[in-house]
Amino acid sequence: MPLNLTEEQIIQLAPDVASVKAGKGLAVPGKWVLLACSERAVWGHCQGSGKNPYQTAIDLNDIAFKCSCPSRKFPCKHGLGLLLLFAAQADLFEKAEEPEWVTAWLAKRGEKAEKKEQKARNEKPVDAVAQAKRLEKRHQNVLNGIEDLETWMKDLVRNGLVNVPERADSLFENMARRMVDAHAQGLAGRLRAIEEISFLGDEWKYELTDRLGKLYTPEMKQMGLEEVSPNKKEKDEAYLLRQLAERVPLRFWMEFFQCPAEQAVTGALNRSSRRRNPRYNEIDWKTTITKNLKNYQPEYKTIIPEIRIGYGRKRKALKDIILCLDQSGSMGTSVIYSGIFGAVLASLPAVNTRMVVFDTAVVDLTDDLQDPVDLLFGVQLGGGTDIARALTYCQEIISRPQDTVLVLVTDLYEGGEVRDMYKRFVELVNSGVQLIVLPALNDDGAPAYDKTHAAFLAELGVPTFACTPDKFPDLMAAALSKQDIGMWVSQNISQ
Repeated sequence: MPLNLTEEQIIQLAPDVASVKAGKGLAVPGKWVLLACSERAVWGHCQGSGKNPYQTAIDLNDIAFKCSCPSRKFPCKHGLGLLLLFAAQADLFEKAEEPEWVTAWLAKRGEKAEKKEQKARNEKPVDAVAQAKRLEKRHQNVLNGIEDLETWMKDLVRNGLVNVPERADSLFENMARRMVDAHAQGLAGRLRAIEEISFLGDEWKYELTDRLGKLYTPEMKQMGLEEVSPNKKEKDEAYLLRQLAERVPLRFWMEFFQCPAEQAVTGALNRSSRRRNPRYNEIDWKTTITKNLKNYQPEYKTIIPEIRIGYGRKRKALKDIILCLDQSGSMGTSVIYSGIFGAVLASLPAVNTRMVVFDTAVVDLTDDLQDPVDLLFGVQLGGGTDIARALTYCQEIISRPQDTVLVLVTDLYEGGEVRDMYKRFVELVNSGVQLIVLPALNDDGAPAYDKTHAAFLAELGVPTFACTPDKFPDLMAAALSKQDIGMWVSQNISQ
């Protein structure tokens, strides 16, 4: 009988790419010692590496394959090759009586089909209500599993990722089993794939954050869970992790930082002062050419620059910036955004940027600012809060208070000595440091923070407000250009 299947349709039956390639290699007459067919089946003998050829058969009425080879793939390469050959050159197959092994196989398939039909006839009509309840329960199981996965990932980020290698053997397998129980096998497979990461060297950090960041949001779409809020995804540490893991070039973030902040920060070239012995990258070419036009040499078609005019460069950073971050558990997204902006600021030559994080201890992460991923691994979210100790450390590293901007990102819930914290605030303000306090640096909405301490700061004239990431560049531009921050807040921040 003719076969109404194209090569493309047959290839779609293959279990993998390797089987397609092997099947095409067997779709030639020379590979078969017997080719025959009947109205309902096609069969052949393919000589393999063994003594006896493999017996391969195909049910043409309801495409199915049978082969005596030991392959666990279905269909195997012999079945694919035989079907491809029959579809392309059916005239090569001799019309013949079915051998006993083909007849027995087809009869067995017929019995199974008949039993299935009988079972369907005997089954009670589908209870639409019960079926809907079952589907709803399964859907809810998947949602609960995803919620558990989200909580697990947040805890993983908050507790720090640096100790993951020593826990990798059980860490991901336990959560993978939870996903299997939730009928989210795809997620379970992705979790188990993380165990394959080589935790030798430094590259594992990037691969781990990449896989964690991409873990569940694409899978939720595949499962049809389209009701997940985009805003929820934007706020999730896992999504931010993906931003970091992709190691977006700092130039991208500097473009996001854009005009106001970059103009305020990158004034490294002082264009008001001219130099007669500039370095090559400081030459003002337009002025230099104008000054040397009289030295034009027609025979060489060039100008001899006897005088070189350059821009004067400030040899010291124009401003010192200290980002002091509370790394208690409630500050997760604020710390990550601060890390991104800290890396941007650290890349600008006109400012000297330092990154300090604290809970009950203080850690200086300035050396990690060149790589936001390394910075993330240096943060251990959780624990208590000692703002006074953090401010004391910041005072120790400030060398020129009049040119220092200190951005303190904290919810102001002090676990240390409140009097000492107040004393440090007063000393910083009196020294001339431009102090800005952000209870949050994220887009999570109105943050929870200590209103009493915020009122004390207001009396000192210290701007205290929650800032969204899109406003932070403009805030730094205003601070570095010594604008009135209180006025800036009234014009840009909705209280």
